Amino acid sequence: MGRLKQMNMKNRLFRDTGFHVLLFVLGLLLFSWPIMGIAGDKGSKIFFIYLFLAWIAVIVLLFFIGKNIALSSDSSHGDQGTSGADDV
Repeated sequence: MGRLKQMNMKNRLFRDTGFHVLLFVLGLLLFSWPIMGIAGDKGSKIFFIYLFLAWIAVIVLLFFIGKNIALSSDSSHGDQGTSGADDV
């Protein structure tokens, strides 16, 4: 039961609008000039590693949010049948 509870908490978190806003602000901070300037001062290799890892983190989180929203919208619609040419 503990694993199911954790999955439900994660699903609620990924659907929460406040979490979406938090990720947007975090993305702005990660790619703002002062933070990127700090990474850039360490050398170009470190800067590109930072840029790559931050970009991958944002993409992975957006993937999980999109997947969770798609799954929740599919389950909320249920099996209502098809519409269109099949109904003729």
